Amino acid sequence: LDDVPFAAGWTYTIETNGRPRITANAGTRALHNAAAWRTFGQCLGQTAVVSSVDNVVSCGSSLQLGEPNGVRAPHEVAGGYSIERRRVKRRRGSGKKMSTLLLSQSDVANVMKMAGAIDAVEEAFRATARGEALMPSKVYLDVEGVGDFRAMPALMGDSAGVKWVNSHPDNPMKHKLPTVMGLYVLSDPDSALPLAVMDATLLTALRTGAASAVASRWMSRTLTDEPTLGIIGCGVQAHYVLEAHRVLWPDLRCVVYDVDRDRGMEFAEAHGAMFAEARAACQADIVCTVTPVRKPVVESIWIRPGTHINALGADAEGKQEIESTVLSRARVFVDDREQAAHSGEINVPLHKHAWALTSLSGTLGEVVVGRVKARNSEEDITLFDSTGLAVQDVALARAIFEAAKEEGCGTSFDFQLAGI
Repeated sequence: LDDVPFAAGWTYTIETNGRPRITANAGTRALHNAAAWRTFGQCLGQTAVVSSVDNVVSCGSSLQLGEPNGVRAPHEVAGGYSIERRRVKRRRGSGKKMSTLLLSQSDVANVMKMAGAIDAVEEAFRATARGEALMPSKVYLDVEGVGDFRAMPALMGDSAGVKWVNSHPDNPMKHKLPTVMGLYVLSDPDSALPLAVMDATLLTALRTGAASAVASRWMSRTLTDEPTLGIIGCGVQAHYVLEAHRVLWPDLRCVVYDVDRDRGMEFAEAHGAMFAEARAACQADIVCTVTPVRKPVVESIWIRPGTHINALGADAEGKQEIESTVLSRARVFVDDREQAAHSGEINVPLHKHAWALTSLSGTLGEVVVGRVKARNSEEDITLFDSTGLAVQDVALARAIFEAAKEEGCGTSFDFQLAGI
């Protein structure tokens, strides 16, 4: 092997009949010690003669040198055997290659429909009530005069993740961007490897709409074949609220109101709904409020006995859509006690001492698992204060990830994770 150019930074694999026999790292030629070459000779069933000076082996046949690109070089050393070599990258620690799925908003839309979102979100409520999920408090990062960012981590079953989402009310006018945008990172709790990075703008819209439908299914009174839905606020989220309710009640009739009459009329025309004043929308069997207001837009006098209300718009301290006296008339349920007290529909009445937390009837999760009754009679007014839970996000993100894998959707890319 005197003529074989053993070089620093390469790994040499010696093969016979295409089968690897020995792999040796060659920092210098001297690293090819006598014992290694003697073992090589024994693998071939022959006697290896090793020069103690030059560490050169002779085994009575010839070898061939393989180049890094896999093409055999014509350099003959002995026939029938080969030496493969590849570059060794010097790095600290060892690396593990894995695949992460990147899912755009269109990917999410392709693999996840509202019916699937409703199932995932209902399971999240169920797991939360049973103590099978972990959800630290939502973290707010305020941008004065502009909006805020929120970090929402959660652990449920075989999934952990965090959503980074914003609320910038002036975005549509100032930047022609959505009020709410988000990104989700889904991880494997056991290894901490990132399974997916996906759009969370659509994820958030889907899960918020789905949560309202889950609440309506479990908390509304016995409805006719053609129930009525009233929507206050015709922004982006209202589309998903209506879609979710139509999954459960396909023949549902809808009445909508928006302070921007043109936007409300456009929404009504697009969805086969009727535009009317807020009072008329509040006469529906189910009323959903989806506004960013800080002064109530729903008056108590408009709400009839037996109505179910989904309060979806209040998601930050100081926001309130519904007069406090409605809470005093209703059986009030929240998605999470602590989060709702800080930033839900109940936060302003609590701080103004217009309503007490002791009047809370329970959580939606407790209703779903049968621990608490939603209503005692058909005449009860029920109200669900939805702030949006991180556990809903992780449950839906996992469902999206599994659907994307099954359908071959998204873009896979690899991280090279090196030990430090």
